[in-house]
Amino acid sequence: MAVRFVFGVFLLAFAAGVSPAQRHSDPLTQAEIDQLRDTAVEPELRMKFYVQFARARLVALEQMRADPKVTDRPQRTHQMLEDFLAVYDELNDNLDNFEGRKSDLRKALKAVIEGDTEFQAKLRALQDDARSSRQESEEYRFILSNGRTGRTVETQEKRQIMTLRTNRSIPRCTVIPEIAYSDVDQASAWLCEAFGFTVRLRIASHRVQLNVGDGAVVVKEGGAGGSSQGSLLHSVMIRVANVDAHHEHAKQQGARIVRPPADHPFGERQYTVEDFAGRSWTFSQTIADVAPEEWGGTSVQL
Repeated sequence: MAVRFVFGVFLLAFAAGVSPAQRHSDPLTQAEIDQLRDTAVEPELRMKFYVQFARARLVALEQMRADPKVTDRPQRTHQMLEDFLAVYDELNDNLDNFEGRKSDLRKALKAVIEGDTEFQAKLRALQDDARSSRQESEEYRFILSNGRTGRTVETQEKRQIMTLRTNRSIPRCTVIPEIAYSDVDQASAWLCEAFGFTVRLRIASHRVQLNVGDGAVVVKEGGAGGSSQGSLLHSVMIRVANVDAHHEHAKQQGARIVRPPADHPFGERQYTVEDFAGRSWTFSQTIADVAPEEWGGTSVQL
């Protein structure tokens, strides 16, 4: 199912190391079940509770590992990670139940994604700590080797269309090609006439956003688009839910950062990067809904 994204690899890997008989029949306490009882038709509140329950298990795990009196830390770590996994399994089951209700699910996913980011950081810290003890690593290697990387950028992109914020100053679609022409007005007029595009908004005389069905294209000022040199001026803009995390991942993979993440007055936080062939990509996260007129744009057909 599309919404079963949290720790996908994590779940499979851990299953290889833990038999079904080791799992609890119910991962929640009675008090937690009581909290959930009245949230069957409130996905946002229900998901917030599940994130809260998962967080409590990781906090308890950290406290246990910091206690010098604990003598069976590897075994207890394994058990407590199993408890954490069981809660996330329940969370995914509940997301499946709400999948058909996109408007409600979008709000619910926000809490899950925020919690997921926090939990990934905690798992990384746990992995780094576990490396100091070979015995402990053996106890829960299935979780630590895959749980940290189970949520990839690709997985995030599959769900981000449900989580991106709305901003009148940027098209609603995820992928936005930016094509360079020496004369922006002439080019946008020709594209609208020949291809049936419509103008979304104009930005002075150097940039025009065009509606293309349920997508968009940006015409920007640049060199002759037909030459090989001019083609390098073309770029692609892609909207993401977390631009800083995306930037960090791209940097770790060796991409050349042209402009690091920065906030812009049109309500976007963006960074620009070059791929292995020198092609330019800009990744953008909406941080506010801003009317184009507030920063010098001219709305036409938003």
